[in-house]
Amino acid sequence: MKNIVNKDSYKKTLLQGIKDFGEIENQLLGDGSTMHLYINTAAGEVRIFMVSLLLYLNGKNPYYSQGFHKDFFVSQLKLMHRACIPSLHIAVEAALNEYIKSKNLGIEISIATQRSKIVKNIREKARDCSLIEKELKEIEHLGSNHPQFQDYLNTVLNNTVLFEDLKTDKKYKEETRAYFDALSIVRNKSSHYTNQPLKENEKMRLKRGHLGKMIDDEDLLQMDIQFYQPIFGDIIKFVNCLRDSP
Repeated sequence: MKNIVNKDSYKKTLLQGIKDFGEIENQLLGDGSTMHLYINTAAGEVRIFMVSLLLYLNGKNPYYSQGFHKDFFVSQLKLMHRACIPSLHIAVEAALNEYIKSKNLGIEISIATQRSKIVKNIREKARDCSLIEKELKEIEHLGSNHPQFQDYLNTVLNNTVLFEDLKTDKKYKEETRAYFDALSIVRNKSSHYTNQPLKENEKMRLKRGHLGKMIDDEDLLQMDIQFYQPIFGDIIKFVNCLRDSP
C-alpha cells in the first residue's frame, strides 16, 4: 500500500463501508444463527475500525488532540488490514466447528495422521527399529495435536453427503478449498508488518482462489477497503450453505 492519502476519497470510501457493513451486521443478527454470529463479530470489528478512521479524518475524535498526520492515518489503516482477514478466518473456523459439532462429525487432525504415516513407513522399511525407538516416539509427538483450519474445512467438505447440492459437485469442493487456501495467504501476509513480495507459488494460489486482484504491479499483496465486502459476501454464502444443509 502506497503512502498516498486522498482524504476526501477515503472519507467517501469509509462512509460507504460503514453503511455496507452495517447492513451486513443487521442481516446476520436478524438470522439468529450461531454461525452467523461469529461472522457478525468479525464484520463489527471492521466497522469499528472504519468509524475510528472516519472520525480521525473529520477531526471529530476527542481523544486525538492534534491535527491530521498522514503517517499515523496510514499506520491505523494498515492495522485495520492486518486485523480484518485474520478475524474473519477465525470466525469461519468457529462456524465450521459449530457445524461439525451439530452433526457429530469426527475431526481428523492431518498433521497427526502424517506423523503416524511417516513412523509406520519407517517401521516397515527398517529391519530393526530398536535403536531408534525413542526417536520414533518423539516424531509421533511432534507438532500440535489440535485441529487446524484445514482440518475443520476438510471435515466438512469430506462429509458432503450431508447436503445434497454438494454431494456430486466436485468442482464446488475444489473451488472452496482453493478459495480458503488463497485467503490463508492473505491472512498470513497481512499479519506481518513488512510486505514481502509474493512468491510464484503464492501468486498462483491467489489466482486459483479468485483473489488475484489482490496482487499489485510489484508482486506485493495489496490490501484495500474495496476488497472487504466481496470477501465477506463470499464467506456469508458459504456459511449459509452450511446453515441450510439438512
